[in-house]
Amino acid sequence: MLLLRRLSVAPALLGCLGLGLAGQAVPPALSSDPTVIAQTVSTLSPIRSAGQPQVTNFFDFGFGTQTGYTDHVNGSTSSAGSAFELLNGEVDVRQERGGLNWALSYAPSYEWYRAGLGLDQFNQTGALDLSGRLNEHWYLRLDDQASYGRYLLNPAAFNANSPLNVTVSAPNRRMYSQTPSASLIYVASYRSYFVFSGDFLTRQYSGDASGLTNMEGAGGSASYQYRLSALSTLGAQYSYENASFGHGTGHMVSQTAFLTYTHLFNARTKIALGAGPQRVHETENLLQMFGVPAGGTLPIPTLAVQPYHTYWAGRASINHESGLTALSLSAQESVSDSGGFLASAARVTSVTGGIGRRFLDAWHVDLDASYARMTAANLVGARGTFQSASASGGIERQLGRDWSLSARFTSTRQRQNGNLPFGPNFNSNAVTLGLSYHLRLARG
Repeated sequence: MLLLRRLSVAPALLGCLGLGLAGQAVPPALSSDPTVIAQTVSTLSPIRSAGQPQVTNFFDFGFGTQTGYTDHVNGSTSSAGSAFELLNGEVDVRQERGGLNWALSYAPSYEWYRAGLGLDQFNQTGALDLSGRLNEHWYLRLDDQASYGRYLLNPAAFNANSPLNVTVSAPNRRMYSQTPSASLIYVASYRSYFVFSGDFLTRQYSGDASGLTNMEGAGGSASYQYRLSALSTLGAQYSYENASFGHGTGHMVSQTAFLTYTHLFNARTKIALGAGPQRVHETENLLQMFGVPAGGTLPIPTLAVQPYHTYWAGRASINHESGLTALSLSAQESVSDSGGFLASAARVTSVTGGIGRRFLDAWHVDLDASYARMTAANLVGARGTFQSASASGGIERQLGRDWSLSARFTSTRQRQNGNLPFGPNFNSNAVTLGLSYHLRLARG
């Protein structure tokens, strides 16, 4: 039953990694902290797994099919509606044993639009996650995620500064993205631990990719967490990001310092707060940006440099799980790398919320909504504002042990103003019916 909810919204859920543990009780020791627990690419947010038992070691296999209709294929040049079919599959393996945790995932999908529009697509994503205990105090985690296809674009490529829920619909753009990372965790005592991490990023676009910019870069962070009590934790984090855009088009350096606080109420409700300054430095190569041939000139300096600007960034979230019900609400504001949407940084504000509930043993319902605003502020190039709002609701019925049936409605509104290079204005409403098979084998 878990798989149908995964597959029906798999592209949108890739940004939800790590949220599945948000409502658990405080672990008996810091060695059980989520930073050293392997996860899969299909890890669900609490609102989509309300009432489901947590399983540590498993082998999952599943496939599903969906049929539906949308009155506007998101972002296409045609505003016509189309019926569509979606076929998808998934393999997840997770094992925790003898101090070594590992997880392996692969999820392909094929989407077919009956009206043509040139939007048929094959998507695939995979991840490998390894974590283990080196000795009494040290833990190591290695992770690599890769995807290829026409996924919704997250305008924050690095996980450290990713907005909680921001996506740009760009269906004619195929994207290859890979993000390997490594983390080293030092558990100083029962009350405190340090996390040192680094990651690399490659994001490339193909197809009709006008307006989107390839990017690559590296980042790192260092954080300290101190447990004030059995229910409260105070922390500090420093993160660094260095990103380059499109063959020398632009460059961005970002440094962020955060103070964080988390508190757990009665092992059911968790709040997480964080805030701090963010310093951002940008440069633009205008010859590259405007496509001036070699030897050409511009009436303005060809290398525009912006001094460091300081912004305030913050994030807040609350997650509640009680029996068969889960509730989630979160908000964030920060400067991101734009993920190739712009050849520069962008200031992003996002709010998202949702609720899920299981009832009568075999039924599950969920509702969620989000709003995002992204403002481009690079030196000479794109300037403007992008806004997106979406809402969806779904119901699922278990059919026996391995089969399930679902229905979902999704509504999306996307707007932009100014001279942003890409971001079509559209309203889209879609309804889908899905049938899936899911086999889970528990592992010892």
